Amino acid sequence: MGETEKTAGRVVSIDTGKRQSYAVVEEHGKIIKEGYTETSKEGFGRFLTNGDTMIIETSSCFNGILDMIENYGELRESRGGLSL
Repeated sequence: MGETEKTAGRVVSIDTGKRQSYAVVEEHGKIIKEGYTETSKEGFGRFLTNGDTMIIETSSCFNGILDMIENYGELRESRGGLSL
């Protein structure tokens, strides 16, 4: 999968699960894409682009999720959880 350009104004929220996750992509406050995807690097790649702001629901598989999405953003701690 090739790199994509940084997209300004995008927020991706992901509710993670061991096998399947649900992602919502918002751009400038409007939902542009949402749906279930496999919990894998390839699955998340269907929703993420470089530079996205990400909100990740934490679960027991959170560390594995971070390994899958680490190339899409920078990890920062935020109030109430972690964001990329």
